[in-house]
Amino acid sequence: MPKLTYKCPICNKDLKLKEEISFGDTEKVFTYTCGHSFARPQHTLDTSTLNFTSKDGSGKKARNYQETGVEFILQSDFNVIIADQMRLGKTPTALLALANAYKDRTPCLILVKGANLWQWIREYKVWCDILPNGIFPVIGGKSLVPPGFSSYIMSMDTFSKPEVREKLKRIPFKLIIVDEAHSFKNTESNRSQALVEFVQFLNTGEISKEIQFKCARCQTVWVEEAKQKFDKRIGHAVLYKSSKCAKCGNYCYVQQQHDEKDKYAPKEQEKYDKLLALGNDSSTTEHERALALQKAEELKEKIELLPANKPCGLILLTGTPILNRADEYFVPLNLINPERYSSLQGFRYEWLEQDHKGRWSRVKPYHKDAFKRAIAPFFLRREKEDVFKDLPAINRIFTVIEPDKGLYAKQYNKILDQLEEKLVGKADPTYWDMADQLMELRRICGMMKLMWTSDYLESCALESATKYAIGIHHESVRDVLYLKLGGELNCYKLYGGTNSENKDRIMREWEHSNKQFLIINMLAGGVGMDFHYCDNVVVLERQWNAETERQFEFRFYNPDLAIKKNPLTIEYVLAKGTLDEWWYNMLEEKKMNVDPLVYNNWSVESGTGISFKELAEQTVSARL
Repeated sequence: MPKLTYKCPICNKDLKLKEEISFGDTEKVFTYTCGHSFARPQHTLDTSTLNFTSKDGSGKKARNYQETGVEFILQSDFNVIIADQMRLGKTPTALLALANAYKDRTPCLILVKGANLWQWIREYKVWCDILPNGIFPVIGGKSLVPPGFSSYIMSMDTFSKPEVREKLKRIPFKLIIVDEAHSFKNTESNRSQALVEFVQFLNTGEISKEIQFKCARCQTVWVEEAKQKFDKRIGHAVLYKSSKCAKCGNYCYVQQQHDEKDKYAPKEQEKYDKLLALGNDSSTTEHERALALQKAEELKEKIELLPANKPCGLILLTGTPILNRADEYFVPLNLINPERYSSLQGFRYEWLEQDHKGRWSRVKPYHKDAFKRAIAPFFLRREKEDVFKDLPAINRIFTVIEPDKGLYAKQYNKILDQLEEKLVGKADPTYWDMADQLMELRRICGMMKLMWTSDYLESCALESATKYAIGIHHESVRDVLYLKLGGELNCYKLYGGTNSENKDRIMREWEHSNKQFLIINMLAGGVGMDFHYCDNVVVLERQWNAETERQFEFRFYNPDLAIKKNPLTIEYVLAKGTLDEWWYNMLEEKKMNVDPLVYNNWSVESGTGISFKELAEQTVSARL
């Protein structure tokens, strides 16, 4: 499994943190299981110099909790997971942090979902830089990646292409911002492996140092240059060099350790320190002091322009750090803190417990508070209730309807026969044993709800010009509903096949359009879209994952009353006596696994807790 690791610069073993001790606010000593210890200076932050206003002249300003988020990122020296609930403005928070360290943290690489690319570019120009060389979009594997821009933005899929990463390696990135970071939870995916490999590449530095040799036999002294690769994140390098004495032929060997202060252009830094000391030396003339200070300032600028040997920062943004199981936390934690979370198996044994399926789905109940404390230095999570006192309401309605069985009943029951055959002899079936049949049942349920949904929406349209978004999953359901609701005259369609430019256009255009309906694929529309101006949503086909549904819901919500004053109504349409009835129960059971850990303000309306097999048997027994 690909993962980030630190290597001990002395013994070359994987560094696994054993203990850390703080010495005031300036230094920490880290002790590892291999027996070696290293001291690192702690990052300090002067909050008086921070600027939280937009750069485009619009006068926009960060909210108080966003200012706190910016300070959290800067205090961590750009090594964080920002897991604020959706719609709380993680994008401006990350971009404002970058803006407040623009010279130090550019060039910056921004990885996003393809549908969010143009929205991120707009936000970048608001909060970071409006100049033409501010941000460059890399679109597709054959796109040019020219040097000279402050930031580069691309989709995760584009980044996963090896030829693109080879172009990116020519640019000395000092920060990576990853939006929707939960997309990297699968360690075997191309995008996850690509990110791990690229972070390792950026954090591999090289130190060059003059080493003095002294022959033990003839006492001859000479100097040679030694070079050694090292991990920028550790801040320590060990130089090894052997040489042959020119006088007596004796082989000599030297080993030198170099710590944090040696990483940053040591020769230039030494010259700078001497010039600065000369500029403050009262025994010299005023002219000599002024000249020394001028040269020191010029050298300082040169040092700042040198390729950085400081580690590349990493900001992971996600509103849903866990989608299914608690062990999905490992990947972002490993990326942010490899020395503490170096082993998936060790992470599981220390913090998690298994469910009846053997999955590591929950944090141990007696460890939840300790786990939150352990990740608190680099993990920030706020929910809408934490930051807004008066919130627009979210009204969820579950409407059970009598499905339009017609020709579908026979087809539905035929699929149930196939499911029943699979259940025979299966002691503990999983979703994947029956995935094909379940997906077909789901599609049929969607088709059986079309007549009721179209009649309902048409009657709503007659009463007012209110806009409605309809969440679907299958193409056949989408296309039939599109025709029933008037097609192009009264509907927009947004789905996975819609390119990023058209998604962005539809998102901005629908608000002022006369078209009342938006038929939207819940997966394609659940990420990066902003339809806060729509107050009514009908979910026709539910998702397997509760967090995916929550992401979709929050595309239509904003907790800021200045942006969204009206309550949001989300109506889930359930077909009576079908797969829909137990699908609801399965989602609620998943919420029980996820909500206690991810959400501070946890509430579950209901949860059956029954097993997958019982739910499958319940579905098979309910024939149409």
